[in-house]
Amino acid sequence: MMIVAATLCASVLCACKEASGAADVPEVSAETEIKSEETEGSQTQEEPEIVEPEAEKTKEEAPAQDEETGSVETTEESDPIEKILDSYMEDPEKQDLKYVMFDVNADGIEELIFTRQGRIVEIYGTRAGKPQLTVVGNDNIELVLHPKGMLEVKIKEPSELSGTKWYQYFPDWGDFLPVFEESQGEYYTCCAYDLSEDSIKEINGFLKDGGDYPVWIGEWDDMISQKEYDSIVPKSDPVNLPEADSLSNRDSLETLPEYLEYVKSPDGYANLRTGPGTEYDVICKVPTDHDVDVYKKSALSKSGKSWHKVAYFTETDSEPGYEWLTGWISESQLD
Repeated sequence: MMIVAATLCASVLCACKEASGAADVPEVSAETEIKSEETEGSQTQEEPEIVEPEAEKTKEEAPAQDEETGSVETTEESDPIEKILDSYMEDPEKQDLKYVMFDVNADGIEELIFTRQGRIVEIYGTRAGKPQLTVVGNDNIELVLHPKGMLEVKIKEPSELSGTKWYQYFPDWGDFLPVFEESQGEYYTCCAYDLSEDSIKEINGFLKDGGDYPVWIGEWDDMISQKEYDSIVPKSDPVNLPEADSLSNRDSLETLPEYLEYVKSPDGYANLRTGPGTEYDVICKVPTDHDVDVYKKSALSKSGKSWHKVAYFTETDSEPGYEWLTGWISESQLD
């Protein structure tokens, strides 16, 4: 898919039927770090292109059958992310991209992000365990990722449409939806800012049955004061993504760990984080003496300390009662 030109459309951005009282978006603040972890310093606008996922097939394709023997031909399904990387390697306009697997909302599930010269150009959300292209930037539209799944979209050109729009990542839908914006000195909350339970149920029903959002999406914004806008806009610094890999380097996609290690911390736990450093969001706390699967992927934090990418198996209240969480732990807290 080609990187979008200057004019981009938003086909699936904004998700609520009616304006309701806006609930505050919690401000992101840095967590007090444990002593054993390293301490670090502290008008209609153009929008990113949104690519709608195709509706799921209602019937599975029948596997090929050998005419002579009658045996069914079976093929191992390839990794969907590997397929995306392979297709980009064959696309002259995308061969220079790099990619990074990063957990945008600290839920232990990594999303696929593409960069060019250090800038985010594409983000794939994760819906039903599969990647879907959800947002695309270009030279005139800058994508800036913040903690807790917040995406800042800076629109530069044309000047009369310049402004900033904020999106929230919704993991159940694998998508970014708009929550508030600033344009030409005016401020708005968007319909995804305060979704009602009924709106959420309706979206879930549409995505389950047809793979698309309800037709009422994108119908309104509510004007607010600058003071209200300043009170809800995130104050956190942008996320510093881990080092991106070339399209041919698949170390970030490894599914089998290299070895097993145990958490050893005088505080009784280690923080499992979304990236290699204490500035990244905490996914969960891993108790001392619990084991984690350690992957080949490692990285240095800003202070030069080593962090390892790991997978942690933990119990959960939701079905099926357990889950694998992927994140990073400081090498100093592993034994």
